[in-house]
Amino acid sequence: MRLFANLCLLALIIFGHSVLTYAADLQRITTIDQNEIVGEIVERSSDTISVKIRNGPLVEIPVNTVVDVVEFSTVSEDRVLRLSGSTTIGDELALDLAAAFLRSQVGEPSDETIQINVTSDPSFPDYVTVRLASNPSALFQAVEIRSIGSSNGLAELLEGSTDFAMASRRIKQDEWAAFERTYNVDMRSVGAEHVIGIDAVEIIIHPTNRLASLSRATIADIYSKKIDSWRDFKVRNSGLDSGIENVGRDEGSGTADAFRAIIMADETPAYDRIFDSASVVATSVKETPGAMGFVGIGNSAGNIALAIDECGLDYFSDEFLVSSEDHPLSRRLYLYQNPASSNVYHQSFIDFVLSETPHTGQSIVDRHFVGLNLRGADRNVTEWRLAMTGGQPTENPRLRTLYLDKIKDAQRLSATFRFSPGKSDLDSRGQRDLRALVQMVERENIPPDQLLIFGFADSVGPANVNEELSASRSLVIADHLRNSGIDIPADNVIGFGEEAPIACNYRPDGSFDRQGASRNRRIEVWIRQDGGLRDGNLNLRKAQL
Repeated sequence: MRLFANLCLLALIIFGHSVLTYAADLQRITTIDQNEIVGEIVERSSDTISVKIRNGPLVEIPVNTVVDVVEFSTVSEDRVLRLSGSTTIGDELALDLAAAFLRSQVGEPSDETIQINVTSDPSFPDYVTVRLASNPSALFQAVEIRSIGSSNGLAELLEGSTDFAMASRRIKQDEWAAFERTYNVDMRSVGAEHVIGIDAVEIIIHPTNRLASLSRATIADIYSKKIDSWRDFKVRNSGLDSGIENVGRDEGSGTADAFRAIIMADETPAYDRIFDSASVVATSVKETPGAMGFVGIGNSAGNIALAIDECGLDYFSDEFLVSSEDHPLSRRLYLYQNPASSNVYHQSFIDFVLSETPHTGQSIVDRHFVGLNLRGADRNVTEWRLAMTGGQPTENPRLRTLYLDKIKDAQRLSATFRFSPGKSDLDSRGQRDLRALVQMVERENIPPDQLLIFGFADSVGPANVNEELSASRSLVIADHLRNSGIDIPADNVIGFGEEAPIACNYRPDGSFDRQGASRNRRIEVWIRQDGGLRDGNLNLRKAQL
């Protein structure tokens, strides 16, 4: 019956009236070369069919190339999920997650028995379909993926034309408000907002450029054209004596949003060239000796990835520092779903993406970015923290000495809890990390008196108030653990206030640094190992600094 309906629809298109206008329903059109185009058929001439692509252009398809047309309502019978949004997630990670998820639905991880087809139209690279068929006669199961930018993905989720919005930045206040008005849902709740991994923005320069590090303030000056020539830097640049060409990302890109928020304090950068993907940005910089660009972690493609000078500390895109979100340019990667919608695959997909078992989500995220599984820091991280903190000025020598003494024989865990100003509520990642921490302590049989919970605050307000605030936040984590049967001694739960900052609370011009202060408002978790660290004994991934 379904095949008959499709053939009738195809015949209507090919043999119908000379001009035919369709309603706003969507169709999936398959061409001779097996490309698929999804959109609204709006008009037909004697030779072509005019199709308005979803959120895209009007295209002309030759009638003699069309082999199948399916109403979008029937496509939903075999379409498992729709994902729209961030190109950072959608270009590669989402494809791998979709393929692995479809395999998991038939209980078979092997490529030998499960066919995965990735179909895309070269004319519309933002749209791909990942399909699975366990045997030739089976109906295809499919995941549609549209890499159209974080903002566009959230817009599609709002209008109901996608199941998940992929975003490489957190939902904005106006977007959040729109969902609340339309659906009466909180899109920052645990049921709607899912952190699936951590990325870091890398600042890249040409391979011949010998500059080693820059501060966020200097990068901002470059992208606002206050600094526009490499001659302004006292560094040997292999003869480079040119102007700086600023390469950026297109509007709607989550990478561009993160760059504006973290580097530019939401001011508009002055781009010389704009591209729609990280790979093209990297290629452009590599071909232009005077260029500077920004990409996601691991996308430098042979360019120099600059260290970020943060209050005298050089942060590289190190896995542990990115995982703990200590790195100044780290950013979260999100999947957003509308909790008011009903799709039987939604929770299954999220459970799969967040799972840490082999062949599932977090192992796949780790291949592209940094997954959420707990990591234990290498001893080098402790040495780095000891040296960093020991060299910083202090208003409270007692607290600094106490901190240095507590961590000198301890191992840092990547679980780092952060809070909004004046609040003690955990966000979606914080709640997940707390559950993972409980499971790790139980699995590794770690004595509660070996756990150290240390709180820190920004420097806004009186120092004594900040010390009390950091202590109260530490108690929030300790109380959660105690409610799970992990009774941490009170002496191991300490608020250090403004001590040991990992970022600048204020910019060089004296203005408040919102991003830096938010990183300083944190809870660190350490494991004390009396007599030295048990390197290798914990079932945790080690990361080298």
